[in-house]
Amino acid sequence: MELEIVLEKGKGIDKNNKPIIEKKTYKTFNPKLKMVRKSLEVLNSGAFDHITPESIDEIGNFIVELFEKQFTIDELFEELPADQFKTKAFEYMNTILNTMGVKLNTVPQEKVE
Repeated sequence: MELEIVLEKGKGIDKNNKPIIEKKTYKTFNPKLKMVRKSLEVLNSGAFDHITPESIDEIGNFIVELFEKQFTIDELFEELPADQFKTKAFEYMNTILNTMGVKLNTVPQEKVE
């Protein structure tokens, strides 16, 4: 199993006034049983139910650990487009849990606090 994430770093503006974006792709292969456990912990913690600074940190730390610390939590927060954060985390958890025969149906709906 292969999982990947693309982080985007702004590098300024070109001569045509368009943003220069550097994209870097990170991959991880065959997550270990530890990440199955972590997936269940994050899902059961309610991190997706109530989006708070703490739940964002919890989900972010999960992603950093999943990719074996190829990037830092700060790099994740600064370089992953916000609209992909929750979707990618859920995608990773669903893929990992599928290896154990567990199927998640939808991204949990959050309540913003």
